[in-house]
Amino acid sequence: MSYELDRGGASMKITAVRFPIDWGSFGLPASFLASGVSISTGPRGWAWDGDPPDVGVPLVAPVEARSVSGLGLDHVVLLVPDLDGLIDSMARAGIEPRKRVIVKERPTAFFLVGALLEVIEEESVDRSLLWGLSLETSESLDAVVDRWREAGHDVTDPHPAYQEGREIITVRDAGAGLAVMTARESRVVNLEF
Repeated sequence: MSYELDRGGASMKITAVRFPIDWGSFGLPASFLASGVSISTGPRGWAWDGDPPDVGVPLVAPVEARSVSGLGLDHVVLLVPDLDGLIDSMARAGIEPRKRVIVKERPTAFFLVGALLEVIEEESVDRSLLWGLSLETSESLDAVVDRWREAGHDVTDPHPAYQEGREIITVRDAGAGLAVMTARESRVVNLEF
């Protein structure tokens, strides 16, 4: 089953995320805006436009950030030891999953909270862990790979993403999960895998 989701409809939204990633080493500002979300360097955490769901992720204050042309936020990744428990916590905050699937043999749920939040059940974690994010770019992924490898980063070659028609690269040495995808054609997300 697939869902076509307009990203603008979420009533509660993630407004900021922070990861231990040296964005400057990627040629980005220490704090930047991507799809309306402030992304910054520091200990992992997030901010919401209202009362955040109680899922054990540290809260952070949004920082002033500047836009970066051609760069967006595709999704944020949260690892949890118990997906059903996380879904219950999100439901208490009034947020329901848009889709539940198995991805690489792991139960996964997707929530539309401004950004797309991908929640993956992971046996190796004992509490919720804001793992990483996937940016999207209008730039050629080959150009991004070349530039970031020149800067000394361990980056995969572009390869097909789960979303049909898109490609993705992964940075293995970012300090947190970091991927970059080709931009999608519209602001509609097709969650078909």
